Amino acid sequence: MTQRPTQFLQSDIARGRQSVNAIFIFDRGTAKVRIKICSDSYDFQSFARVELFSATDHKWNVVGHIPYPEMKTPHSLAYTQTGTDKNNFMADFDRLLGIVDGLLGGVSPVKTGPAVVLFFADIPEGHSVESGLIGPKFFKDQRSALLRFAQYFVPRIRDNAELSESLAICLGMVEDADYELRIAQMTESELLNLLADSQEDHLMFLCDDYVSYQVMTGAKAFYRVAQVPASLD
Repeated sequence: MTQRPTQFLQSDIARGRQSVNAIFIFDRGTAKVRIKICSDSYDFQSFARVELFSATDHKWNVVGHIPYPEMKTPHSLAYTQTGTDKNNFMADFDRLLGIVDGLLGGVSPVKTGPAVVLFFADIPEGHSVESGLIGPKFFKDQRSALLRFAQYFVPRIRDNAELSESLAICLGMVEDADYELRIAQMTESELLNLLADSQEDHLMFLCDDYVSYQVMTGAKAFYRVAQVPASLD
């Protein structure tokens, strides 16, 4: 099974006038990879391709593609409400990633056991950090750790005007004009289900914004996600 990257140098999905374009840039071993997937209103203008960066030529070179009739990404996503949902692109992403791994000779096998550790605290003014420190909690990757922290505070900020835009971006709702009302009307379960599908970089920005807001309002708040050290035998 192809292992998707857990960190991205860039991960963007943007809606255009008649298309939705997804771009993912990440490291794969020592190589830099760029996957670009376009869903156009004209199916023959849709494309899915993968490129490797040449440090010698300082340019991206196409090393694989999927013919548009074989793409799993739906065409005409620009005209659908969920057009920027990353799940629309993941089947083609995985196929292109498989092409890259074949060219690079595969990637390191998945390590067993937890890979990252999470600590966080959100202490009202006047209380000690020790009384409210949560962790260590162990997770397989950074995204899972960020998701756990966000699951703690997202239900608490649905009515927070200062954080509403960051929350809407993370929930994939920022393009909706009435996103504040929609968020306020959602159940906690619905919020967390949407959160589980959010992009890692959006999760990180939301976590950072929440901590910054809490500190600004007088709380003792922080979070840390770190690699679990290798055991010393």
